[in-house]
Amino acid sequence: MASGENALREQIKELKDKIAYVEEEMVQLRKRRRVYIAKLKLMENHIDRYHSKGDIENTDSSNESFSTTELLELSLSSISSSVLCSDASLYDDSDQNNSESSIEGGRHGRFRYKRKQKIGEKQE
Repeated sequence: MASGENALREQIKELKDKIAYVEEEMVQLRKRRRVYIAKLKLMENHIDRYHSKGDIENTDSSNESFSTTELLELSLSSISSSVLCSDASLYDDSDQNNSESSIEGGRHGRFRYKRKQKIGEKQE
C-alpha cells in the first residue's frame, strides 16, 4: 500500500507543478494581451488624429511624431519579437528589455536622421 500511496503523491506533485506552470503562462498571456490592446489603441488614436486633420498622407516633415507606417513597423517588430521569444523567456525579462532598447535605438536613429536632414537643408 505504501508504494501505491507514493505513486499517488508523485502524481499529485506533478499535477500541482503543471497547474503552477499553466498559471504562469496565463499571467504571461495576460501581459501580452494588455500590450497588444495598448498598441492597438495607440495605432487607432494615431490614425484617428490624422483623419480628423484630413491630411493622412501629407504630414509635416518637421513633426517629431511617428508616421503611421513607422508606428506600424515598430509595433509589428515588437509583437513578432515578443511572440518568438515568449516560449524562451517565460521566466526571463531580459528579452523584453532588449526589444525595448532596440525600439528606442530606432527612434533615436530616426531623429538623428531628421537632424542631419535639417542641417543639410540649412547648408544648401
